[in-house]
Amino acid sequence: MANLGAMDLELNKYRGLKVVYDKNVNVKSKFYKGPMPLKYETTMTVSGLGPTNSKILVHKFENFSNYFIYDGFDLVGAVSVGNNNKMVAEAKIDTYNTTDKKRVYNPNFKAEEFHYSGGLLVFHCTSQFEKGLGMKKEESDCSGKKQRDYFFVLPFGSGM
Repeated sequence: MANLGAMDLELNKYRGLKVVYDKNVNVKSKFYKGPMPLKYETTMTVSGLGPTNSKILVHKFENFSNYFIYDGFDLVGAVSVGNNNKMVAEAKIDTYNTTDKKRVYNPNFKAEEFHYSGGLLVFHCTSQFEKGLGMKKEESDCSGKKQRDYFFVLPFGSGM
């Protein structure tokens, strides 16, 4: 398991002003199965230094929400919660594609995903994302049966 805790969610730590806005994305990830354009609500921090220093706190979709975890300004995790307030998935995010304890910039990043049903792990995979749009590009090392995709877009580039 990823061992990401609710207390680590940036939303629980942030005490400043927040902005909530509707996002419409016209580029379709092959992992998104819903209608186009992709529509969701984004909650982000307000920084006097501009949007490049703001953090995305939540992506709210129709049937679930993704909450994000940061280490400084680096996105390191995400937790997906269904409308019934139960965690349905979590992801450990590696934006640098760290190998042998070296952080190397890469235009893509990876996430290790864990999906749950009834509190049990039912699906696991490693996903590759591209930073320009934040869209999932591929999955590998999959095990179990995925019931739905929760992390088809993450807050990078125009996917914010």
